[in-house]
Amino acid sequence: MSTRTDAITLLSEVAAWHRRRAAHVSMYDPNVGTSGVDWRDALEKRPVALDWFRSQFKTSAAGRKLTFRANDRLIAADVRGEFGVSPFSINRPDRVFGLSRRSSVRIGSKSMAVFSDTVDETSALLGKSGVARAIRGLALRADESVHVCRNLLTVYLRPTSRERVLDGAASVIVLADQLPTAEASSVDFSDLPAEFAPLVPLARRWGVSDDVDRGDRLQRTSTRSLQALVRAVAPMFSAVDAYLYSSDDAPISESATVLGALAECAAEAQLVLERRRAAVPNKRLQPTAAAPKTRKQPRLSRGR
Repeated sequence: MSTRTDAITLLSEVAAWHRRRAAHVSMYDPNVGTSGVDWRDALEKRPVALDWFRSQFKTSAAGRKLTFRANDRLIAADVRGEFGVSPFSINRPDRVFGLSRRSSVRIGSKSMAVFSDTVDETSALLGKSGVARAIRGLALRADESVHVCRNLLTVYLRPTSRERVLDGAASVIVLADQLPTAEASSVDFSDLPAEFAPLVPLARRWGVSDDVDRGDRLQRTSTRSLQALVRAVAPMFSAVDAYLYSSDDAPISESATVLGALAECAAEAQLVLERRRAAVPNKRLQPTAAAPKTRKQPRLSRGR
């Protein structure tokens, strides 16, 4: 007698935990599907194969929109976002994007297969401590996988319990928060003065101009990570402020805009830490221009 957990039944339990109800869907996912798609199925109203995702529900957690899906053997958790990364997958080739180049990346004590068309770039991303730590938190088995593209992050789990699914979803949100945002990932920071070079990696992650998005991310971030952000950026507040106002009435560059957003984010991180009654790493520093050039509207470069 099989003791395999019924993924669709388990999805209903997860939905109930979120105070939601699972609904019926008919969705073929080429990343994990084996039966394929026949256009005559819908016309002749044939029942879908068991590998199709047949149940799902939507919810939100930690400021992220989540969709859970189940077929006969897997539960998938989708997290929406705007990620500044080239598509990649771990443990399983991504058939949607046709990722075929394979490399091996060691994360913690495990060596994982990574599929990407930009192997060097992806390996560098996975080597960052926050990203690697989030992937370790997923605790992927060999038959589980994670897939990342510009606007979606999906983890496919072999469900063994409700807690396994909830923990996997929590870890995938942590991973989403560690990925660079699309807003800052494509910015060329080479025009910044050399003194700001150590801030560039932080600017790619935290240089978010949208107040709501930035606030949500700060609230989801651990106290330890916020302390590290403040420790790195706060001593540079005065230098950032002087740089942002050194151009008089000239249009502000994209790199300067993102740098200013980083300073504003660090200033807001100090407030979050104070509300949490956590120790701020240094004496609280107040940038006079945490928001870049609020006295005159920033004009981002447009196509020429």
